Amino acid sequence: MSSLFWAIKWDWGIYTLNRNAEKAIIGELEKHLIGKAIGNSDIGKCLEQIPVIIDGARTSFSAHLERVDSPITFTVDRNTVLRIRLVTDFDSSSSLPKRDTNMEPSLATDLDELVTFQTTFSPQDYDSHYRKIYESLIGIAKEEILAEMISLLTPFEKKEKWSKQYYGSVISALQTTATKAPVIVFGGDPGTGKTALATSIGAALAPKLGERVHFRHMSLLLRGMGYQGRAASMIVKSFENIKQEYLKLKEPMILFFDEAEAIVGSRSQADSSSGSQENIAIVDAVIIGVDSLRKGIQARIVAIFATNLTARLDVALMRRSYYYQFNRPDEQTRRILLESSLRGMGFNKDDINKLVEATKPRQINNRDLGFTPSDIVESIIGRALNEAIQSNTKVSIESLLRYCEKTNPTGTFST
Repeated sequence: MSSLFWAIKWDWGIYTLNRNAEKAIIGELEKHLIGKAIGNSDIGKCLEQIPVIIDGARTSFSAHLERVDSPITFTVDRNTVLRIRLVTDFDSSSSLPKRDTNMEPSLATDLDELVTFQTTFSPQDYDSHYRKIYESLIGIAKEEILAEMISLLTPFEKKEKWSKQYYGSVISALQTTATKAPVIVFGGDPGTGKTALATSIGAALAPKLGERVHFRHMSLLLRGMGYQGRAASMIVKSFENIKQEYLKLKEPMILFFDEAEAIVGSRSQADSSSGSQENIAIVDAVIIGVDSLRKGIQARIVAIFATNLTARLDVALMRRSYYYQFNRPDEQTRRILLESSLRGMGFNKDDINKLVEATKPRQINNRDLGFTPSDIVESIIGRALNEAIQSNTKVSIESLLRYCEKTNPTGTFST
């Protein structure tokens, strides 16, 4: 049975590749490929702007053939395995990738589906899509987090050199801290920037390190994909696969686990049911995996876990981590966010003051609840923009204030 490995770029940008999307894309690829002769000489082949419907929404994608798992040319049929992965961009005019995209195929295993999205950040790209996302994030301790990641990813040899320069030997404190698990946890409400920062921080990190930085968004789909009884062993093997990829690349890597409570939830709350016992095994496997990143090979890998439910994370993981809380913006942060988002649209200081007042925390269910950055940018400004576009007018302060009034902060529902 032969396999074809395709890199996919679609019009939805950085959205992750779930099972529904994967099935739909592979179905459309089959329509274009079945009956066609494919061989190693076709590597680099591009299929452009193929329409596809995913969960009722229409989009399109382009596909770049990265690898053919066959020594001879063969005819594609229903038995041919199509494997796909999502990338940020590729140059369809040639078989060469753009510099900010890693087009090297991952190690081919049945664990490929555990990575939903991957990309590579180049130290030479100072104006990338992700750099702009990183710079747009306001009210987050992103520079502190960036410094933490630089420290975690600095080669041990450089730390040894520093120690010998100032202390004449490798000090014991350096040895004891070198084996700490490279884990960072982002906690906070939905819409506060956790995923945006995790996804984009590599763009700021690569120039600081002077090296490419590889990003892997790890999938949590294994819980609902028929892997009962196998999930823990697959996670262990997945971390081994990541370490092998690191040994091949010899460059820094970020692993990102979103909705972390779904995979590293507290073991102390588990009962004796088989499902809960499997959950314990999964958490154990993840903790062993993150510990193994440093022990032995001193892998320059950082694992980022993001969660809306910090209290549900296992204490053993929390003990190993550097924790950062993402809060809803205060008055000063809202002002900066509004000024930045509305720059160039003709709004004056008085307009901004009105919007800052209109987005202050609201008393809901006997507690004050503030707007998230996502609420302000997407639910308020985004809706006002769409309204102005449809009516072919400028965005008005009245429209923005109306959407401030109509929008409830994330975590509440209109009554």
